[in-house]
Amino acid sequence: ILLCCTMKLFRSTVLALCLGICSGFSNVTHLQNAVIAFGSATSSDGDASFFPASDGNSVGVYESFDSGTSLVYEDGVGATAGAMLLMAAAARDVSGQNMSVIVGGLFGSAISKDGGHEWEKLNIPEMYSQDVKFEKASGFYALTGLSLSQPTVALSSDGGENFDMITVSGLYNSDVRYGSFPSTTTFYVTAGMWPEDDISSQQRISARLSIAKEGSLVHHKISDTNSTGYWGQVAKTTDGGETWTIVFEDFESGLYPNDIHCADEDTCTFVLE
Repeated sequence: ILLCCTMKLFRSTVLALCLGICSGFSNVTHLQNAVIAFGSATSSDGDASFFPASDGNSVGVYESFDSGTSLVYEDGVGATAGAMLLMAAAARDVSGQNMSVIVGGLFGSAISKDGGHEWEKLNIPEMYSQDVKFEKASGFYALTGLSLSQPTVALSSDGGENFDMITVSGLYNSDVRYGSFPSTTTFYVTAGMWPEDDISSQQRISARLSIAKEGSLVHHKISDTNSTGYWGQVAKTTDGGETWTIVFEDFESGLYPNDIHCADEDTCTFVLE
């Protein structure tokens, strides 16, 4: 089980990559400090771990193949993906097959078909996605985000070899964020956004964080934005993405949604910020 801990040091944020034991995280081992790190993925036996991140000089993936005893940094993965920042990871670990790993983020994604040793650009159009999942129930690799300015879910049922690009319809606008795929036909996505601002030199990744052009992480207080302009929706499809229905929306509470997880076709939880 992988745990990402945030520590504030000298007015900058340093992300600590940590390995924790499942039972209450009673023994958490600090592995590595990284300038920016958001996601993680692990193999079913816990031996292999992957953290898309930045070391301050390049965009890559921290990898461990010995349960966290040692960690290496693959610094070329971001360039391979064509990504400004890698934010999410998922691993497909099926008995009798090579483990594969997909990482995604701002404007690019990459796949390793040999368990993290070699990486190649994912065979999909350019996509802004901070949500990468492997769903055991449906067998899908899934990336949720913007592709060609359209709210899109990229789905693969063959371990990442081929993807179907599914457009999410019926949203207030195109800002789709995260998805969950409890079956091969029923999917849920969250969508929403915080108020617009005029900080054109920064790439906003949440209401509180943005990436400056030189690559530094910039913090924002909520008071930096207006209290109005937030919105959130959850959309559902039961026919594999042919049609979508809005099952939740909120334009009044000053919140926008983040991740969603569905235990089955009818039971989901999601969070709002």
